[in-house]
Amino acid sequence: MDTTAHTMQTEIILAFIALAGTLAGVIGNAFASHKNRKNAIDGEFKKGVTDSLAELKPIKETLELHTAHLRENYLELLRMKIFATDLPLEERVNAGEKALAAGTNGSAKIQHEENVVALKEARRK
Repeated sequence: MDTTAHTMQTEIILAFIALAGTLAGVIGNAFASHKNRKNAIDGEFKKGVTDSLAELKPIKETLELHTAHLRENYLELLRMKIFATDLPLEERVNAGEKALAAGTNGSAKIQHEENVVALKEARRK
């Protein structure tokens, strides 16, 4: 092989090596750029979630407070029904059963038991 052909082959090989190096650099930069963008997006996403949770906290606290008040009001309504002599005995007994299931006790429980006895007596007649 003559020297000119050999030199030309060497130059082509060196050109391919240079091209491969350039491509590797471009691909490496693209991956690094992608990773940086992904990290930035992940950071923004995490910040958004954290901010959203912080905004939801007072709403959750208010909801819990309203839920507790609703439960108190429900139990008070049931107690009022248990003691309401102007209501039919069946309605007072049903209210007593719901109140006992919800965890009430004390005088409401005693009155409920008296209502149950009175209802049984009324049904016997």
